[in-house]
Amino acid sequence: KKGAIDDDNDNDDEDEEESIIQSKHQIEQDVGWSFYYILDKEDFDNDNQLLNWMNSNDITKYLIHITNNSVDYNMGAMRAIGSILSGSNDNYTSLCIQYGVVNVYKHNLEIAYNLNGHQKPNYHAIKEICWGLSNITAGTKQQIEATLEAKLFPRLINVINTAPYHTAKEAMWAVANASESKEGYIIHYLASIGCIEAICSFLGRFIGSDQHMTSRNVEAVLQILLQCMENILLIDNDSKYADKFEEGNASDVLEFLLTAYEFNNTQLVDMIHHLLEKYFDDDDDDYLHQESNDNNNDGVNNISFNNNPNQNNQNNTNNMNNTNDSRQFQGQFGFGYLGQNNHNNDNNNN
Repeated sequence: KKGAIDDDNDNDDEDEEESIIQSKHQIEQDVGWSFYYILDKEDFDNDNQLLNWMNSNDITKYLIHITNNSVDYNMGAMRAIGSILSGSNDNYTSLCIQYGVVNVYKHNLEIAYNLNGHQKPNYHAIKEICWGLSNITAGTKQQIEATLEAKLFPRLINVINTAPYHTAKEAMWAVANASESKEGYIIHYLASIGCIEAICSFLGRFIGSDQHMTSRNVEAVLQILLQCMENILLIDNDSKYADKFEEGNASDVLEFLLTAYEFNNTQLVDMIHHLLEKYFDDDDDDYLHQESNDNNNDGVNNISFNNNPNQNNQNNTNNMNNTNDSRQFQGQFGFGYLGQNNHNNDNNNN
C-alpha cells in the first residue's frame, strides 16, 4: 500500500509539474503577443524611447530568450523581435545580436526543420526566422558576419532549395541582402556553399509558374534575385560563376520571362536585358536588342535596386499578364530539384 501511495504522489507531482510548464508557456505566449502588438506600429528607424526603455530593463533580451526552443508556441515574441530588426537603426539590430538572437534563430531553425526527427518542417516558423535574418543581413558588414559565423547561410540555402514559395522567398531575401554588402569574401563564400545553384533552383521552381508569378510582391522578389545575380557576376573574373548560372539554366529562365510576361516595372525588363547581354552569350537572340518600353533602356548599365519588400507593391496582385507558355516552362527545361514542388502547399498561404 505504501508503494501504491508513493506512486500516486509521484503521478500527482508529475501532473503538477506539467501544469506549471504549460502555464509558463501560456504566460510567455501572452507576453510575446502583447509586445508584438505594442511594437507593431513603432518606428525603429530612429531613436525610439520605448525600445530604449525595453533594452535598459532587459525586456528585449527576455523576448529573445523566450523564443528559444519555442517555435511551436511563441510566434508573438518571434514577430516582436522581427519588428525590432526590421527598422533601419543598426544599433538596435546590434543589440539584438549581442543578446543572442542569431544563435536563437539558428537553434530554432533546426527545430522547425526537425532535422533529427520525422515530422514535417514547420514552414510557418521557418518563414518568420528567415524574415528576421533577412533584416539582419540587410544591415552592416559586422551584422552579416555574425550570421556567417553562426553558419546560417547553408541553412538558408537549404530553405531556398526545399521550402514552398512564401518561405523560400524570405530566405532568398536574406541571401540577396548579404550580397549587397559588395564584399568579395562574403559573395565568394555564398557562391562556395551553393548560392548560385539555389538561385537557379528558385528561378526554376517559382519564376515562370502561373501560380507564383501573380503572387504578391513577386516583382520585388525577382528584383532582389536579379541584383544578387549581378553582385555575384561582378566579381566573376574567370566566368566560372557565369558558367554555373548557365548550367543551372538561369539565362533560359530570363529569356523566357522576356517573351512570356509583361512587367509593370520596366526596370525589371532593363535588368534582364542587361544581365543577358553583359554576362551571357545570347547575341543570336534578336529580341534581346529590342527596346524594353518607352525608351527606358538608357539606364540599363546604371541600375540599383532598393531591397525594400514594400517597393512596387501597388497593384502587385496583377503585376503580370502571363501567357499560357509558363506552364510548359518547367517541363521544357526541367528546372529545380525533383519532388520539391510538393512540399505542403497549404503553407503557401502563410
